[in-house]
Amino acid sequence: MKTAARRAGSVSGMNVGGSLLSALLKIAVTAATLALVYILVISPILHTTENISNSTNDTIQKSMQNVNDAFDQPGNGFNTSNGSVTIQRKITRQLKTTKPGAGTPVIKCIQRANQNVNKVIACSKRYNLIP
Repeated sequence: MKTAARRAGSVSGMNVGGSLLSALLKIAVTAATLALVYILVISPILHTTENISNSTNDTIQKSMQNVNDAFDQPGNGFNTSNGSVTIQRKITRQLKTTKPGAGTPVIKCIQRANQNVNKVIACSKRYNLIP
């Protein structure tokens, strides 16, 4: 009789140990799967998004610098005592009041100028941003 009780006790002990091992194994497999998904899917997407964002920011900075340089060139009528600042304020005001996606003619003209200083000046004169 004692051997039968021991066997029954050891069988239930095996079930508890087996279920504990099974639970730990399930947790380890789930963690490994999540880590693999992060490495193979999420990380490349985040890296690509960061590159696109940096590229866009660099392009905008270069464009703004080119516009500022255009206003500061001698002989273009912009670099008077306060003329350059006034024109920049007008363009900035125009950009801030424009709804996203709904470009005004001034903004469309400057975008078409494609960083060409003479074309930006022509757009500014056409829409009365400069005297």
